[in-house]
Amino acid sequence: WDGVGTAAVFLSHCQSEHPQQTIEVMRHAQGQLVWLDLFSLRQADRDNAWSSAEIVELIRRIGSAIMHIDRPPTYLSRSFCILEAYAAIAFNNSIQLCVHDLPACSTRTLVTACSQLFTASPNVDSRNAQTHQAEDKVCIDKFIEDSVGFERLDATLSKQLGSALSSSSRQWLCRKFIAIGCYCTGCFGALGWFIWASRDLDGDQSNRISKYSHQGMYSHPGTVSLSCPPDLPTIILTQSGPRQMALWAQTQRRTARANGRHQTTRSSSAGSVFTWPPRWLWRLLSW
Repeated sequence: WDGVGTAAVFLSHCQSEHPQQTIEVMRHAQGQLVWLDLFSLRQADRDNAWSSAEIVELIRRIGSAIMHIDRPPTYLSRSFCILEAYAAIAFNNSIQLCVHDLPACSTRTLVTACSQLFTASPNVDSRNAQTHQAEDKVCIDKFIEDSVGFERLDATLSKQLGSALSSSSRQWLCRKFIAIGCYCTGCFGALGWFIWASRDLDGDQSNRISKYSHQGMYSHPGTVSLSCPPDLPTIILTQSGPRQMALWAQTQRRTARANGRHQTTRSSSAGSVFTWPPRWLWRLLSW
């Protein structure tokens, strides 16, 4: 069957999480087959027989694990999750830690990520962890007592997960700051290009209402008749649009140059003037 075979990644997560979160975490497996407890280890089913030793052996044989730690850390309060995490660390498995982020760009997420860099390792209390069924809690606690012990398990998980969470927070902060930097750079770059493209290339006060002193010329590019010398065409503008306005301005300049009277009436405001719509937009629309 397609998508069915020997698992290459063990997914350790809380079964109470939303299925959409589980699907998102499974994408980190990058196309590899994932062992999912939702189909193989149904904790709420009393008839589902299992043993702690089998779970630990399964994690050892797969050799790779994805640990999904949510916020708030429900993961570290579940006996199943603690057992799976310790087994993955004890057998030196390839572990990929996934920390479920809060809504993107929220202040709470940023504060949580920053505080994670300076706070102590997470508190792991395997003795008081919970399970859905009381019988499962007894089975897991007995396995821990007979193998590694609660104190050693808690110390190992606190140290390893604390280091991993700190690294994950640093990576998250780096991605956010890089994204913010790229966004700001793009905005300033676009603003600079817009200002450059909107400048008056001919030194006129306005691209649309440039005023030239010449006989028969009007300052408004509506329905007007341009009186030109015999060697220049006379253009009738019947509609104020991008192409007509460009032809109107071009004819004005040519007429003024032909008569040697290229005069520009400027307003009293000094400095650069930015007009809207800019000339590059008219050219783009007319093209």
